[in-house]
Amino acid sequence: MSRIEVATVNQKITSGYQFDFGKYITDGFEIFKKEWLMFSLYGLVSLFLITLSLMTIIGAFFFLFPLMLGYSVAAEKVERGEPLEFKDFFGAFKNYDKHAILTLCLMAFFIILYIPMILFIVLMDLSSGYGDANAVGAVMGIFMVFYYLIFYVAIFFIQGSMIFAPYLIHYGGYSGMDAIKTSYKVFKKQWIMILLFVLVIGLLSSVGYIACFIGVFASMAAGYLMQYAMVKDVLMQSTYSEIDQIGNPGI
Repeated sequence: MSRIEVATVNQKITSGYQFDFGKYITDGFEIFKKEWLMFSLYGLVSLFLITLSLMTIIGAFFFLFPLMLGYSVAAEKVERGEPLEFKDFFGAFKNYDKHAILTLCLMAFFIILYIPMILFIVLMDLSSGYGDANAVGAVMGIFMVFYYLIFYVAIFFIQGSMIFAPYLIHYGGYSGMDAIKTSYKVFKKQWIMILLFVLVIGLLSSVGYIACFIGVFASMAAGYLMQYAMVKDVLMQSTYSEIDQIGNPGI
């Protein structure tokens, strides 16, 4: 299995790194083409499991990121030329507890983003009997427009800044909190390109919705494989042995 080493991450944070946008798109699509049926089928199954886990709320803590990382685990086998079995997609569940912490932290961020809206609605409700209803409605409408603009920009920024976090946990053994902090530091070195990358793969992943509903499983899989190709190029070492760990500083 490929590894993310602490020394490599620290070097990228200190010195920066090149971001080859086109290479990641091409490499991800090439991996997808080799096992497109298996990746698409896993897209269907993972989306079904994520939907079920969200219904239980707490299930999302343990399922969300391990299911997402299933594409990367399978991609490694494809790149090595090994036969791909469906069970291989579930190889990221060994760190489910750390991923649960990551999911919980991200959920906390989203709740914080909702607080201004809740406070504003309460304030408007309390003041509705003391002013003109049309004026109150106009103020609320203006607020909601600006609020949702800021809200979605913030979510987009969080998505970009946390893009490395699940991989740091699975491939680097980072804790949930360390993965969050480190992902943000790596993100800062190429934040414009990464945000653009997130936007592009998001649009590419949505192609399936436009073509047909079934197509979303294929386009979603291709999008995650492009993300894997990016993280691999930026942070991963393609070879790993226990000898490499000697003298490597702990996290």
